[in-house]
Amino acid sequence: MERYNDYKDSGIEWLGNIPKHWETFRFIDNVKLRHGYQFRDYDFTDEGIRVVKISQLDPKGNLNLTKSSFIASDRLNSFKAIRIYQDDILMALTGGTIGKIIRVGKISEPLLQNYRVGNFFPDKKKLNKTFLYFLLASQVTEEQINYLLNRNGQPNIGKESFKNMFFTLPPLKEQAQIANYLDAKTTSIDKKK
Repeated sequence: MERYNDYKDSGIEWLGNIPKHWETFRFIDNVKLRHGYQFRDYDFTDEGIRVVKISQLDPKGNLNLTKSSFIASDRLNSFKAIRIYQDDILMALTGGTIGKIIRVGKISEPLLQNYRVGNFFPDKKKLNKTFLYFLLASQVTEEQINYLLNRNGQPNIGKESFKNMFFTLPPLKEQAQIANYLDAKTTSIDKKK
């Protein structure tokens, strides 16, 4: 059983004490946030490559492609930098569903990332991607987003907001254990629904 002296001060008032072997980290130093492309109405076509907008981020954590917008298939090479892949972590960065997050499941076609949909890429030497997903889906992240929210007009967050976010981080092996445990528990809960 851990004792109080097995903890240290995180150095951040609202975080309090953390296990001695954990570290405090500034989010932006360990995670790259990629914004999507701001497609215009004239870019969209009746069929082709699906563009993932905030409305496709289902509140249950899934990617819902039933009401997709498209761009012409011959434009795929022009947008390689904003392709979405399995296991990507996507978040709504604006509007009433700000902070809504999903982890992309299996996909069988190319998908592109629209503007104001964020995609997060961890430094793999320091951060387990599944752990990052659960961290971003946590109440700690939600509270920081609400605190840092740019409320001029429509609420939104972006790279500047994430520069000011801090978290605690266990070693990689422990991150994987926590992530696997949470994955198993959430899968079990989802199956019961």
